[in-house]
Amino acid sequence: AGFGLLTFEMFILGLLKTPYTLFNITAPLVFLIFLFIYLSFKSGCKRAVFAVSDLNGVKLCLAIMICLWLAAKLGFVFYETLNRPIHSWDTWANWSVGAKLFYYNKGLLLDTASENFFGKGYRPFIGHPIHVSLLETWFALWLGNFHEIYVKAWSFFYFLGILGVFFYAFRRESGSVFYSFLGAFLLSTAPLLTFHGQDAYADLPLSYYVFTAAIFFWRFLGTDNKKFILLSGLFIASGMFVKNEGVFFFMAIGAALLLSMFLAKKVKAATLVYFLLPIIAVAGPWYVFKLINGLGFGHSGAQSGFSWLSDPKFKHDAPKGVHWEIFPLVLREIFFEANFSLLFPFWIVVTVMGFKEIIRSKIKYLYFIAVTVIAMFIFVYLTLEVTAVTETTGIQRNFLTFAPIIFFISACLAFRLWPRSK
Repeated sequence: AGFGLLTFEMFILGLLKTPYTLFNITAPLVFLIFLFIYLSFKSGCKRAVFAVSDLNGVKLCLAIMICLWLAAKLGFVFYETLNRPIHSWDTWANWSVGAKLFYYNKGLLLDTASENFFGKGYRPFIGHPIHVSLLETWFALWLGNFHEIYVKAWSFFYFLGILGVFFYAFRRESGSVFYSFLGAFLLSTAPLLTFHGQDAYADLPLSYYVFTAAIFFWRFLGTDNKKFILLSGLFIASGMFVKNEGVFFFMAIGAALLLSMFLAKKVKAATLVYFLLPIIAVAGPWYVFKLINGLGFGHSGAQSGFSWLSDPKFKHDAPKGVHWEIFPLVLREIFFEANFSLLFPFWIVVTVMGFKEIIRSKIKYLYFIAVTVIAMFIFVYLTLEVTAVTETTGIQRNFLTFAPIIFFISACLAFRLWPRSK
């Protein structure tokens, strides 16, 4: 939450043309820190105490081995993050160039008379959200210079965050420390997740925010406590400031919320207000800014507009029409080439075996989110970005954004199908 609110604050300061200095950015953060401390005490928030009764005998030995492996994995990702320069073209061109511009100009370059307005001429798609760029600007301010490696130190923390959120969420769901460690271990084995933990591209932060948003939505379904749907909205808003695809998750989780209320015959306006309020407050200013300045969402030039059925960014001679040829390519990527380990085959197997459990339980709403987001991506591939699927790594990065949600669904369903595993 801190990284998301930090970059939101920096964006607002940029709109106010307040120079980016450590003091100007840190002063509001001090207020937020005390606000969070106050809210934590007021809510009676207590440190989680986990029973370890299931860690004995063989399970204890296996848990120790798993923890050692996880420590080695985290150490590797941390080391690579702080030793490997930014090397992916998209990472540099879409995010780090903007960070360097904002750092050296001490602001967002909002002079409309300038040919470099908002980084135009340097940032290929100025309609892209700027969470990552502002985060790297923040790190550079503390370093005192724009270090090509250290400004991406944040990448490791999103990798760690995804594993941590999964562990705590599944621990609450299963009541088992051992199987929570096992699940975090299996999630961390996905090579693509490890790579993005070092690469500093925007899909890993987006994956973290939407995964956490889905977890808080799941908590809301189980408790009907509005603070959880409020937190879900807050994390969705942060995701919408990371990448344009964050809008997909806002639509999917929002639709799942409406569906759950209609089926339960408990449509409450207050619940919708709690969900939408942080989205309007945190993501709203960014979208108003885009609207005022004519910034779009696509890949068809500096203003990122759409050009339906033509895929203008990658193939100027692409034939207009719906590109049905993407389906076998999508299947090939997720099952053979995209390095998700066995995540998607596992999801399919437990879905087939637990179909009745899905229908009669609230887990169907998590399925609704996942299937809706997948359908949105497929629609984009069919009508707008076919070459991103056929010639580059678009589908790998897109599917990474909801991969932790898929794995959490799979783990929860598997645990319900085999309760004796407790």
